[in-house]
Amino acid sequence: MKELIRGAFISVAVAACFFAAFVAAALWLPQDRQAVRRHLVAAVLDGTFNAHFGYGPFGGLVWPRHTMDCVIGSMLLAPSAGPLVDAMSNRWPVVNGSWRDPRMPETLDCQAFARAIPELGPGYGDVEYVPLDRYIMGIRIFARSVLSLMPLERAARIMRGIAFALLGAVGLTALWQLGTARAERSSLQLPAGYLIIAGCLAALYGVHYFDATFFFAPPDYVHFAFIWISLIAPLARLSPARRALYAASYGSLTAIFEVLTGGIPFALALLPLLLALGFEGERRTYLTQVIQLWTAFCAAVIACFVIKRGFTGVFLANEESFLHFLFYRMYGEPVAASGTKLTLGFLLAAYRIWSKLIALGSANIGTGLVLTALGVFATLTWRARKLPWCAHRSVLIACWLGLVVLIAWSVAFLNHTAVHPYFMARLLIIPVIGATVLVTRRLLPRARSETGSQARIASPI
Repeated sequence: MKELIRGAFISVAVAACFFAAFVAAALWLPQDRQAVRRHLVAAVLDGTFNAHFGYGPFGGLVWPRHTMDCVIGSMLLAPSAGPLVDAMSNRWPVVNGSWRDPRMPETLDCQAFARAIPELGPGYGDVEYVPLDRYIMGIRIFARSVLSLMPLERAARIMRGIAFALLGAVGLTALWQLGTARAERSSLQLPAGYLIIAGCLAALYGVHYFDATFFFAPPDYVHFAFIWISLIAPLARLSPARRALYAASYGSLTAIFEVLTGGIPFALALLPLLLALGFEGERRTYLTQVIQLWTAFCAAVIACFVIKRGFTGVFLANEESFLHFLFYRMYGEPVAASGTKLTLGFLLAAYRIWSKLIALGSANIGTGLVLTALGVFATLTWRARKLPWCAHRSVLIACWLGLVVLIAWSVAFLNHTAVHPYFMARLLIIPVIGATVLVTRRLLPRARSETGSQARIASPI
């Protein structure tokens, strides 16, 4: 309990520091409004916003890739209202359902974005802006800085390249550690696990598609960077204070760039596995460390949003109800015309279709991967039920904990889960990663240090 309280204090302090750094960045990073506007208008006129891109060899997606960037684009067009408001307030156009511009996707956000551009024709540009300050929206500051320097099409290529470079760094570091471990005849489990994580994310997480957008690239950079950090400095070998610092930093940056795109549940589901890959100890110790990580991460996320809410209330006079929209994302009734239902049957059908996001466009392969992963979990759990504890069992526990996180998040944010399967289905990669790690660990040779004390334990994992 003492470590949890200490970790919570560290989390609040870290969140405050990251939020202050974000405010400074929002005020002083490049913000050439004319260049941003020019690049956004050009992207509308040349069809970039309305262009469909292939998702993989097994199928494409029904909506243009940059559809969700329309929200960011419309915010960047908001007229200047002073340095602090421009830096910290997310203002977007009031939507009108009668707008129809064939040059843009049909979503209300994209139509509002187009209507805010007077260069598109008579009647355009006369829109009312309102604040959307319930999110920290670090992605808006990121997009403003990038579009101050380059067009959207070039930015998309560079953003995607950075994402693959980060995963490449994880993979190369894991390969180097594998070579070192082989030479020293030590355990291959940790580097092999991270190599699997990097490979699964690069091949099945839709990085080639989603990370070419402002909405998804920065949050994914945070995940990939912290995966890399945990490989260089394994979480199980850190002191409690350093683990809290790691989790709090991870949570703070996730909160700053997260807009309910799955970043928070992804991190919470992956943290137990990152810890388990280098863990050696008793089950109680492992579970205690998982709780420490989760507590520090969640405390930092909550602290960031509390600070943001206080900041907007004091400096921006924002009257938007944070709790109203939070509760709507949890259990609010979806629009009837959308056909969305808050039922288990609807969720299973929707996520079965959108499992194609983790299978290069094939819903059948995506569904097969998830069902196979669950089968691996169940089989290895059944085989291990009567065996004594060994440290390797922590990976199996981590897989179940990751699955519990995804289910708990879906239940807590039922409305959001049902309304947005077309990107939240990417979270199905978590059980697939876990199952692949479990199967691979069975194929790897044990280190010399393991063959003595554990040779007599016929562990199935």
